Amino acid sequence: MNRITAFLEQNPAGFMATVEDGKPRVRPWQFMLRYADMLVFCTGKNKAVYRQLMKEPYMAFSSVSPDMRWIRLQGGVTFTDDIVIKRKVFETHAALKNLYRDAADPLFTLITMSRGEAFFGDFSGAPYSRIVF
Repeated sequence: MNRITAFLEQNPAGFMATVEDGKPRVRPWQFMLRYADMLVFCTGKNKAVYRQLMKEPYMAFSSVSPDMRWIRLQGGVTFTDDIVIKRKVFETHAALKNLYRDAADPLFTLITMSRGEAFFGDFSGAPYSRIVF
C-alpha cells in the first residue's frame, strides 16, 4: 500500500471510471489521501458519480506522472461520513471550501477503497507490475 500511496500523493490528479446503464463514465478526479488502509476520494451526495457508485460500488482510477509512469487502480468502494477523516480531507484540500460549507456539510461524503488491485507501468513496453491490496 505504501508504493500506491506514494505514487498517488505525487500524482493525485487523474481519471475515475464508473458504470451507468452498462456504459463507462469517466471524469477527471483527484486522490485525497490515505487513511489507515483506505485510499480516500470525495464527492457530493447530489452528484451522478455518487448515484452510480451507490448502484454499482466499483470504480477504477488512473493517474500518470510527468515522466509518463502510470498507476491504474480498480476495486470495490464504500462511502463514509466519518467526521475525523472528512476533517482531515478538508484541512489538506482547501479548494473543497469552494464546494462545501465545511467537513460536516451533509452533501460532502468520502469514497474509500480498501480492497482492490493497483497496476504500475510506463510507456517503455516493459511489463507492468500488480499489487493486490
